[in-house]
Amino acid sequence: MSLYNEQLLNEQEVAKVVYENITHSNCLKDPSLSTFHYGTHTFNGDVILAAYKPNGGMHILLGDFTGHGLSAAIGALPLADIFFDWTKKGFLMRQIIPEINARLKGILPSNMFCSAVFVDIKVNNKSIEVWNGGLPDLLFFSQNADKPVRFTSKNLPLGVLSPDAFECQIDPMAFVPGDRLMAFSDGVYEALDLSEQMFCHSVLNPLYQGEIDAEQAVDWLVQQLEREGILENPHDDISCLSVRLDTNIGIDSSEYELSRGHDCIYRSNPDTHSDITRTPIPFLSGHLLRSKPDTFWLFPESLSGLA
Repeated sequence: MSLYNEQLLNEQEVAKVVYENITHSNCLKDPSLSTFHYGTHTFNGDVILAAYKPNGGMHILLGDFTGHGLSAAIGALPLADIFFDWTKKGFLMRQIIPEINARLKGILPSNMFCSAVFVDIKVNNKSIEVWNGGLPDLLFFSQNADKPVRFTSKNLPLGVLSPDAFECQIDPMAFVPGDRLMAFSDGVYEALDLSEQMFCHSVLNPLYQGEIDAEQAVDWLVQQLEREGILENPHDDISCLSVRLDTNIGIDSSEYELSRGHDCIYRSNPDTHSDITRTPIPFLSGHLLRSKPDTFWLFPESLSGLA
């Protein structure tokens, strides 16, 4: 049994490398982005993706899959595959979202889905488009307003509706350079403070009321999570992103195209995470993305013989 467990852990570590290489964008080092991520397991259901558009601007996606661990994370592979490939080819956000929904609906069990926000930054006309499907309100901090504008969820999560029933309701907003966006997963919104109240009813109020400097919002949020003991005993994966809007995003991106990983803060649970730096098996990502739905739930075993 101990030998089997050791083999299982080793295979999960290899899979973790592949998962991180697929889901970690090559432009999260862009200076306009700040991100924070805290996972409760070796694998987790939260994913942050960002990709430059061919003619300038950027696509950003924050996703939160149902559940925890490997079963929650595996849906991120096809999601990231479509996100990066279709963005690179110049597809619009309103074309990419239905394709992701169709893929997830086709492969995930009926009790699994992905709550997400998708942001399209359009530098040519200084505007953004926001699609929110099941995540807490995305916040838009205008330099000309006292309180942030809240983009509420107007769509069901990805993977819930069939392609024929799926609708894509998108909110547009003009920006001026220096305005900011902020989004976070349910792990932040539903976290319990020391008095057992949800963050959304207590700790987050100053943020919603515009009392927190938008440039310091991510750092402020991390401080609140630490102060309330959330990071010591998290009940859910926690992710947050902030973007400083500007007209040069994605225009001259060569400096950041080789960078990988999160830009602001990355924390992991030392009891459940390990640092893996080995090169992943080249064939593995393609194998996973082509696998049938039931193959995903046999993931560790499917790695056998590939190493």
